[in-house]
Amino acid sequence: KIETVESEASSISEVDWYSLFSKPVEDVLAALGVTEDQLKKFEYSDSIYFKDKVNGYEMCFCKSSSSTKLSHVSLFNESIEGNHRYPLALPFSIELKTCTNTDIIRRFGDTTVKKGGGCLNVFLNYNELGIGFTFINSSWADRENPISHVTLFAPIDNEKKPKCSLCLKEAEGLSCKNCSFIRF
Repeated sequence: KIETVESEASSISEVDWYSLFSKPVEDVLAALGVTEDQLKKFEYSDSIYFKDKVNGYEMCFCKSSSSTKLSHVSLFNESIEGNHRYPLALPFSIELKTCTNTDIIRRFGDTTVKKGGGCLNVFLNYNELGIGFTFINSSWADRENPISHVTLFAPIDNEKKPKCSLCLKEAEGLSCKNCSFIRF
């Protein structure tokens, strides 16, 4: 169950996260209108994380010998890891507050990347769309498993094509050529 936490007014404005992937730290922070001092920073040997709990997002920048660029961003639901819910619209009209694992599979179809269960939370990645979903619970049997957070990343061209959620045949892009079902 997701509990509501009183939050401060959001200071973040609309963001096209996909346009910021592979951009350096300075460019991303400028696009967001924030400075490093306004975010919590965690630095490791191969990456830097910036977290804004009030606005419910976390950015990961990967380090290389020549630069540090945005790799992925996680957008959190309410009360996950002490975050407030990400206040802005998500890609593909996903609703953090109400979407479940069943809703995601109905909308996007089957995926080639699905993991979790046991001690790991269930997650689904749609690499060709650049979006992943981590759910609160670790049981695949839970058909009303709420979203913990959504991770956005640069889309990756899969060798395996996703399957249509109706007929389970390979889908082309975002629709099935067999039954004309649109995946989102």
